[in-house]
Amino acid sequence: MLSAIGAPNYHAVGIIGDDGAEILIHVGVDTVEMRGDGFTVFGEKGVHLRAGEPLLSFSKKKIEAAGHASTVIIALTNTDDLASVELVKTRNIGAGEKVISFQG
Repeated sequence: MLSAIGAPNYHAVGIIGDDGAEILIHVGVDTVEMRGDGFTVFGEKGVHLRAGEPLLSFSKKKIEAAGHASTVIIALTNTDDLASVELVKTRNIGAGEKVISFQG
């Protein structure tokens, strides 16, 4: 289970896993300037989610039309608290695919 927190303008989601991992998913570069246009965050702050439930959606076309890169950044923000971290996949990631592997 996860607890997700969406940024006020929906371009990013923070996740705290039950295992203590803190993950930031940031969509696009400088997309904060879009003020949420083209983004939807699902769920509410503090709600527990299960793997496979949607966190956020975005329009790649709107991001690029606004002049921003549509790169999705996934960051494990508390690596100092973990025993090991391994990057599993970096490109063309599909729903349900593992991106980061770590041990607490």
